Amino acid sequence: MSWVDAGHKPPGRGLPPRALSEVPVPSVLADAQHSDRYYIGLIGGLSRDRAPDDPELVRARQALKALRLRQHVEKVLDGEPKLTVEQIDGIIDLLRTGA
Repeated sequence: MSWVDAGHKPPGRGLPPRALSEVPVPSVLADAQHSDRYYIGLIGGLSRDRAPDDPELVRARQALKALRLRQHVEKVLDGEPKLTVEQIDGIIDLLRTGA
């Protein structure tokens, strides 16, 4: 017997469009407890019924971007040779200006 025959909807189907708004989205930086797959799934769910400039969708995209940048920076900094103070300051300036 299928879901339809039993009069049920498949799990996850038929949720109200705003049900995903209850999912927490970090406001500034990516939360270290979540993986990039979490944010990819969240973005996919939010983007189904939201405008591209929806605040929650934008924050989820920012969180994914911050997480990926953080992961890459950690990977680079773990390697040798270590960066000089001047190089680190230049990277910090670049991040602050958003260029």
